[in-house]
Amino acid sequence: MGRHNLPPGMRRLTMSPWDGPLPLPGEYLATSNGRTAYLVHAAHQRPKASGFHVNVEPMARTSVPADATVHWFRWHPRGERR
Repeated sequence: MGRHNLPPGMRRLTMSPWDGPLPLPGEYLATSNGRTAYLVHAAHQRPKASGFHVNVEPMARTSVPADATVHWFRWHPRGERR
């Protein structure tokens, strides 16, 4: 198990802020101009904060089925690190 006790190949994204319902397992996250889609395995509210964490499996956006539910999002710019 890797970081956050996730199986190899899985990632955890922090989504904040988020409009609408939480994505359900089996649905996808994607950006409008990215090449990667993310298959949702679990989503849960963050304690003491807005937004939520979502455990995902990255995959090629071309492999997302045409009838799949896709939640579109925009990456937050990082800005300068201190």
